[in-house]
Amino acid sequence: SLSVGLCSFVGGGNCNVACGVNSVVAGGNSNLAGGGTNAAEQGHTFVGAGCKNTAFGCESTVVAGFSSRSTGQRSFVGGGFCNRSLANFTTTVGGGDNLAAGVSAVVVGGLGNSSCGDGAFVGGGKRNLAFANCSSVVGGLSNLACGEGSTVVGGVSSTASGACSFIGGGEGNVNSGVNAFVGGGCCNIATGLSSVVVGGCKNRASGTGSTITGGISSLASAACAFI
Repeated sequence: SLSVGLCSFVGGGNCNVACGVNSVVAGGNSNLAGGGTNAAEQGHTFVGAGCKNTAFGCESTVVAGFSSRSTGQRSFVGGGFCNRSLANFTTTVGGGDNLAAGVSAVVVGGLGNSSCGDGAFVGGGKRNLAFANCSSVVGGLSNLACGEGSTVVGGVSSTASGACSFIGGGEGNVNSGVNAFVGGGCCNIATGLSSVVVGGCKNRASGTGSTITGGISSLASAACAFI
C-alpha cells in the first residue's frame, strides 16, 4: 500500500493507494483514493474497504464493495459491486452494476439500474432506467421513465414518456400523455392530456381528460370520455 498525497492516509490492507490531498483508504485491497494529474482536484476522497474501488472525484466516497467508482464531486457509493456514481452529487447505495450519471441522481439498489437524468431516482429492481430529469422508477423489471418528472412505481416493461406521467404497475403499459395516469393492468396506453387508464388490458385513452376504468380493448378517444 502507498500513501503519496499530501496529508493522505492508508490504514491497512494490500495494494491500496491514497494519492489525493487529504485522501484516505481505510483498508481492503487494490483500492484508490484520488488520482489524476491534479491531486488537489481529486482530494478529500475516501475508500473504506472492499476491493478494486476508486474514489476519484473531489470529496467523493466509496464505503465498500467490489470494483465500484465514485468519480463525481461529492459522489457516493455505499457498497455492492461494479456500481458507478459518475456525476456530481450522485449516490449509489448498493446492488450491482448500477449507474448514477445525472447530477444529484440516485440508485438505491437492485441490478443493472441506471439513473441518468438530473435529480432522477431508481429505487431498485432490475434493468430499470430513469432517463429524464426528475424522473423515477421505484422498482420492477425493465421499466423506463423518460418523460420529465415521470414515474413508474413497478411492474414489468412499462414506459412513462409523457411529462409528469405516472404508471403504477402492471406489464407492458405505455403512458405518453402529459399529466396522464396508468394504474396497472397489461398493455394499456394513455396518450391524451390528463387521460387515465385505471386497469384492464389493451385499453387506450387518447382523448384529453378521458378515462377508462378497466375491461379489455376499450378506446376513449373523445375529450372527457368515460368508460
